Amino acid sequence: GNKLKKDTDYTVDGDTITIKGSYLSTLPEGKQELVFEMSGGEDPVLTLTVTKEEITYTVLQPTRPAGTKVDAVKTKNTLVLNGKEMSFPAVNIDGWNWLKLRDVAMLLNGTEKTFSLAYDPATNIVDITTGGAYTPLGDELQDALTNPVTAIASPQQIRLNGETVAVAAYNINGYNYFRLRDVAILLNFGVDFAEETGVITLNLTAPYAE
Repeated sequence: GNKLKKDTDYTVDGDTITIKGSYLSTLPEGKQELVFEMSGGEDPVLTLTVTKEEITYTVLQPTRPAGTKVDAVKTKNTLVLNGKEMSFPAVNIDGWNWLKLRDVAMLLNGTEKTFSLAYDPATNIVDITTGGAYTPLGDELQDALTNPVTAIASPQQIRLNGETVAVAAYNINGYNYFRLRDVAILLNFGVDFAEETGVITLNLTAPYAE
């Protein structure tokens, strides 16, 4: 009874249709049917048997020594959140989108994946507390990035609900940038990227899947 969305739930390449893992992960266990509505003739039905396996995704570990300078490029992707398109400042490093952590907190503020941020100067650790309200500084989601962008590998660690996590991070203009998919892994929400359009869709009700 649910109509799938092209480029969000599935993609079409010639005569090949790919059902995305981000959609399949939302299906309950048991037999499920997907109906392909054709312009003529019979509508073929694909029957799936869904089983749930425990899959653990890990965040990207630091790959460069702290202080290493890396050339980054501004990205111009569009982000879709709760059906609304929005622009966001981000950089591309090693083929991935990296966002300022405070920008992500602002995007998710008030949603089911809201989180608060705090800095512990004694340990140089950023605390993330899920469910907490984010307190804006006022410069969130403002595009102050200019090419070329210099990113500096950072030793910054984060502490998620009291548990320290080692994750790759970069410092740009004094702010911490993290890979968008790493934030999605830590908070467990779906991220889908349509390569042909450059649109990134966040699905906050679906678990993270690749």
